Amino acid sequence: MANCMKKSIHVSLLKETHAGLRIKSFEYGLSMTEMIEEFAQLVVIDDPHIKNILNELVMKKRNREARKLSNTDAESILDMISEKSPI
Repeated sequence: MANCMKKSIHVSLLKETHAGLRIKSFEYGLSMTEMIEEFAQLVVIDDPHIKNILNELVMKKRNREARKLSNTDAESILDMISEKSPI
């Protein structure tokens, strides 16, 4: 990259994910920063494999939100029924 000015980010990972990433970085002789920088660059250039992974992640997130919304809706309906119920 032409501009070598660095920016830092803070990422919270699950303990198991962090440990696994650390092990893999050691196995490949890379730092975790080198690995994450490479993946970030692949995102930026719209690498087709990374785009597929990101699209799958979007679908997983939508499904989680839909389930969360469904649970919230059910709770709201039950709350309304209990408020209106004479019992």
